[in-house]
Amino acid sequence: MYILTFHNNSSKRFPEALNFALEIGGKYENGIVTVRLTNLLSAYAEIRVIFGIIQNWKGTTATYNGKVVHPYQFLLQAHWIGDCYEDRLIDNNCGDGWNCFKIDNLRYHIKGDYYPSHKYWYNYGMFKGNKWIIDKAKITAVLLKYSNEKAIDLCPFFDETKLKQKVLNLPLFIIPDNRTFEIVYKEDYIQGEKILTKNNIKHLSRLKNKLHTLDA
Repeated sequence: MYILTFHNNSSKRFPEALNFALEIGGKYENGIVTVRLTNLLSAYAEIRVIFGIIQNWKGTTATYNGKVVHPYQFLLQAHWIGDCYEDRLIDNNCGDGWNCFKIDNLRYHIKGDYYPSHKYWYNYGMFKGNKWIIDKAKITAVLLKYSNEKAIDLCPFFDETKLKQKVLNLPLFIIPDNRTFEIVYKEDYIQGEKILTKNNIKHLSRLKNKLHTLDA
């Protein structure tokens, strides 16, 4: 459930905001207006008039399932998810990456040139000898956190179990062989002397499309 609260204040538009809130089932007690919404994919259209009045007022807060969220941005994200859901009802295609077009914080497909500004699933891991062990627990946590913060998990097509299975199907480890992947080093200083330590890995552009299918 999404809960929006704002306080009585000296604004000339407070009565207007209060009336809008009451019209959609809000409550007003002890100088605090509370609006509770459950159908969040369509809530933005219902409440955007109020945001036009209150979004810059001090003390305006919101929570979703008990977690603090941005009052306006969260519902706008939910609105976009609703639009995406309606499109998917037509084409029945949520994408072949993480099974969701909106989950774009981690690159699933590995192809083309490497860009430092992009975050790839393989960036989460640790070295054990010459192997880079993929941290699947961390990848899962990052994807689920993003899905929650961006209201993606509100979509009826969102399937946490399938998403977790996608992560489980990723390779257990990668060996940087300077043909497909190479080691990324970082500079450290020990007793004033600069040394290079292994920090991460990156794919090489010649990898191209060799690892673009990971749906086993």
